[in-house]
Amino acid sequence: MNARVKVATNVVLPTNKPYLLYVGIRGGYKNFLGLLEAYASSPLLRTEYGLICFGGGAFSQDEQKVFEMHGLDQAQIIQIGGSDQLLAELYKNASVFVYPSLYEGFGMPPLEAMAHDCPVACSNSGSIPEVVADAGEYFDPGNIESLRVAIEHVTESASHRGALIKKGHERLKLFSWDHCATKTLDVYNALVGTKIKLCDAR
Repeated sequence: MNARVKVATNVVLPTNKPYLLYVGIRGGYKNFLGLLEAYASSPLLRTEYGLICFGGGAFSQDEQKVFEMHGLDQAQIIQIGGSDQLLAELYKNASVFVYPSLYEGFGMPPLEAMAHDCPVACSNSGSIPEVVADAGEYFDPGNIESLRVAIEHVTESASHRGALIKKGHERLKLFSWDHCATKTLDVYNALVGTKIKLCDAR
């Protein structure tokens, strides 16, 4: 896992193995420890895949103790920060982006993953399904077995990954600036009882 591989944009990724990608802070409701347990419980994932965590700061002593408790070599699990360009390459090259939050509002990371052709495995709680719709592989974030099976399903089926990526492209169309502006104007028009066109607001 200490090897480095270069990609098209000359950004250097921190692994030469297939990997799962986690993005952002890791504490509390973000359920990173649930993801760790699911990863550790899968002979397939812990043997064949690394786990890259982008952002969120260095692993804490408590997290490192969890690694030890599950018998995980810290070389398998990498924490890295950096530029948007690096994050984009991490999305592009990940086998799956995992979003395990116990609850969440409007989350941008799944949309970022979709925009970079990265399949999404995500929690079925909070507002996540409203954002992801049918473009993700869902799991119960409180059920480690559910989380593990969902990730394995995406990583082990090229056809399923391809289908999720295609659905992600379609889902992103609903989050274009014009679409968001149109929806905002619809709400405004309903509130004030007038009819303003999108072109009038520009």
